[in-house]
Amino acid sequence: MKIENFRMGKTCFSVYLNSIMKNISRLKLFLVFCLCTLLITYIVLAYFDITEIETTIEAKSASCQIPHLILWPSDMKAINFTPKPLHCLPKEKEWITIENGRIKYQSIAKANPDKVSCSIIVIDTKEGEEINYHNFKRLYIIQKISNVYDGMEIPFDMFYISCYYVDETTKKSLKYRAIPLGIKRLENITINPPPSIYPQPKWNILIWVFDSVSRQSWQRFLPKTVETFKRIGGTWLNRVNTLGHDSINSLLPILAGKNEDEVHPAIRGWSHSTHMDDYPWLWNHLKALDYILLFNECSTFQWKYLGFKKKPTHHYGRPWFLMAEKEQIYHPKFCINSKSRLSMLHDYINDFWKAYDGYPKFALTNYEEMSHDSFVDIKLADEPQAKWIEKLENTGALDNTIFILMSDHGGKHGAHRNTVQADYEVLNPYIGVKMPKSFEDLYPNAVKALRENVDQLVTPYDIHAMFSDVVNYMTEGKVKVPTHPKSISLFESHPTNRTCESANIKSSFCYCNKFTKISTGSAMVKKIAHKMVANITKRLKPIENKCAPTTFSQIRNASALFHTRFLHGTSSKFKEYIFKITIEVNPSKGLFQGFALVKRWKFSGPTQIKLFDLNRISTYGDQSHCIHRSHPYLAPFCFCKTQL
Repeated sequence: MKIENFRMGKTCFSVYLNSIMKNISRLKLFLVFCLCTLLITYIVLAYFDITEIETTIEAKSASCQIPHLILWPSDMKAINFTPKPLHCLPKEKEWITIENGRIKYQSIAKANPDKVSCSIIVIDTKEGEEINYHNFKRLYIIQKISNVYDGMEIPFDMFYISCYYVDETTKKSLKYRAIPLGIKRLENITINPPPSIYPQPKWNILIWVFDSVSRQSWQRFLPKTVETFKRIGGTWLNRVNTLGHDSINSLLPILAGKNEDEVHPAIRGWSHSTHMDDYPWLWNHLKALDYILLFNECSTFQWKYLGFKKKPTHHYGRPWFLMAEKEQIYHPKFCINSKSRLSMLHDYINDFWKAYDGYPKFALTNYEEMSHDSFVDIKLADEPQAKWIEKLENTGALDNTIFILMSDHGGKHGAHRNTVQADYEVLNPYIGVKMPKSFEDLYPNAVKALRENVDQLVTPYDIHAMFSDVVNYMTEGKVKVPTHPKSISLFESHPTNRTCESANIKSSFCYCNKFTKISTGSAMVKKIAHKMVANITKRLKPIENKCAPTTFSQIRNASALFHTRFLHGTSSKFKEYIFKITIEVNPSKGLFQGFALVKRWKFSGPTQIKLFDLNRISTYGDQSHCIHRSHPYLAPFCFCKTQL
């Protein structure tokens, strides 16, 4: 009986033990099943987060397909408005003008020449000393002149003048102040140019830039200028693609054949940066050919960069722009007394042409105050700009002149950046080229090619290559201006299948890329958005004691494009995606647009994310005032703690 009970107990224990073991095995299987399910779910979700995007966007085209843009889409119309008209002072309020390099008394000063007392302060920059950020944009008094008189030769291109007069009848004191602009002809330049060793003519080069105006905005707000330029024989290039969001990404390639990442660094605040004097500037080649040079610009090469150690050209307008910036509080908007600052710059160019008649000339002016931070104020420039072009043509100033009328990029800031077309417009500036008849007579095929390129992909490198050809023609091939290896001169027919890659345009700035809107709720989009915030935080690390911490607020919009490639000619196929995300951050409420390259290998391989471009697309004003001199390249990202 005992033995039987023992056997029964043993049997029951075995059954119980087997039951436990089976339950443990089932539990293991269940746990393994759960883990596998979670892993598969993660992979599938990660995969379909990409493939869902992939199914909504088109593959990258083999050639540059320019998007069709509407002149007045509904969201643009909603923010269009008429700017306040210019209200410069009446002409009778002007006491002095500059004519042929001399001071001419007007109105009160002309009527009372012996009773008006005027004095001059000559102001200038010391470019090389601005490497110390405490001296950035600093102006220095070079000379003081108290015995000013009617007909006096101007002491410098630009200066402060103040006048004082007491009306004997009313005993009222009257004051006048201005910052005239004129050409003080250099004494070391002979009246007649030295004989040329080359028989070919030397053509003048005149470049006028309106900052931050897209091709569409030229047509919206500067229609008279556009039509006048066409009427005098200018050719507008419709498919220009800028090389970045800043002016330097257009002007440096045009003037030196290089973009900023292709030369030694000159960023203000970087310990290893140096001045830009040794860049391969076009004007150095022209100076060797006896050109007289004028450069009218204020900030492209100085705001974030060290600029020049010495003035780069014979006549240099930057001091006047800095003077106008300080002086504007005493004058009507966009004016100095009775004249608009725009018309003063027009007259400056006119005087330059007259002062050096017979010499070959190069002049570049970059005018930004009506367009850099405004969407429509540039309307105010249309009529005076069109009239100036007509005057240049009618007076013969353009008879021997290559005339470039252009913008550097589209508008970067303001309400219009929230419109559907804005991301395309910012990359598509307008460039017009007018060749003189004397050039066309000698090189008809070059001009023919230029006109055939109106609807082909063009970059600022190509403008520089065109100037290189001009120098080559003038010197019968004796002088070679090196060009960018991916440039194509405008005097050569551009291929219809030219791509951004072949033209050295980065993906984030390619006008041809067709981004398609995607959900802001995508896991990948959220991940990239937080990488953007982390990137801003990392940038501000050196000055975190001055800048408030940046935190995520919201994702405004997201879009993407993709293409498939083979790696190094093998069969290892992967897919690359470019995401374009716009986020808002705190505490600045700034809008930032970031580009990320997302790479996925085969079906279930790891996904790689690389943030490769980040720009602020909203204005920031004085938010970064605490570091804008010492670290200007970080100004878009910093919100000073003192403003909290």
